[in-house]
Amino acid sequence: MAKTKYLTKDKYVEMVGITPSVLSGWIWRHWKRGNQYVVIGHQTLIHVGRANFWISQTGHLLNEEGLEEVAMKYKEMRRRQKLLKHKNRRRKILLE
Repeated sequence: MAKTKYLTKDKYVEMVGITPSVLSGWIWRHWKRGNQYVVIGHQTLIHVGRANFWISQTGHLLNEEGLEEVAMKYKEMRRRQKLLKHKNRRRKILLE
């Protein structure tokens, strides 16, 4: 059987191991019609090579250092959110 460049959305979801909603999100937010996918009639076909290339360029394979960096950024984000919440609470009290 010859390999095809294109797969239906269902087959691509199964091949990559993602949910249909994740694929729909990628299509709406990131992919370009005619590049990673095409629509013929009512059928959406995924260009396997281009879609996989996009995943490899967008995805991040994190090693332990990368995980630590993400954890530190998350902690900093949470700290800033708490400070902002506290600041807004103080403003509200002052305005009353």
